[in-house]
Amino acid sequence: MSSQETIPHGSRPDAPTLRERTYEHYTQGGRGGRPITPGYGYSSIAWIPETEWSWALPLRHERITSWENPIDKAVWQLKQVCQHLPSRPITLWDLPSVLL
Repeated sequence: MSSQETIPHGSRPDAPTLRERTYEHYTQGGRGGRPITPGYGYSSIAWIPETEWSWALPLRHERITSWENPIDKAVWQLKQVCQHLPSRPITLWDLPSVLL
């Protein structure tokens, strides 16, 4: 069994009243093609089968609030999922370059 951690984003540059928005890295370019844009950060964890299939089953997908750290959120999600697994999973983390 494998699990995957990604941190996608929700770009919302035109929403000045969006609560708790943060600045997110946006690889496709935000307003004006800039790589940083206001919006929401998300953390997802998915189950990827060990066979040769090309699909993933999302287990948790949650917003990272302005007071949370993306790594801490991912660790918390993984602990929640591991409670229901028969064995310890292998994980793959896709971290923004800002955190490396």
